[in-house]
Amino acid sequence: MKKALRTESLAIHAGRRVDPGTGAVLVPVYLNTTFERAADGSYPTGYEYIRDGHPNTVALETTLASLEQGSDAVVFSSGSAAIMAVLFSCGQRHIVAGYDCYNGTLRQLREIAPQWGAQV
Repeated sequence: MKKALRTESLAIHAGRRVDPGTGAVLVPVYLNTTFERAADGSYPTGYEYIRDGHPNTVALETTLASLEQGSDAVVFSSGSAAIMAVLFSCGQRHIVAGYDCYNGTLRQLREIAPQWGAQV
């Protein structure tokens, strides 16, 4: 039986693999936004464009899911994107928010959420 990793170890090792080309044990910081295509137009690595997935994002999501003992995690590039994802997931529900929240969020709640049938 494998011993469960402590939180500190899990934060370092979750979702990591040794890079076969370099032997690196941590995910490098990739600065690219696009990925190479094969001659047939496919993407052999599974990555096309940064919005569709990125090695750094995948590593972070895997680590967060492991730390939270969840099946998956999703990260966003901005707070506004995260708020929109929450609003999309709420559907036709009642949303309560304070007037002193971030103005961009308040606008989304006032102008967009009602279009989806949510009461704000």
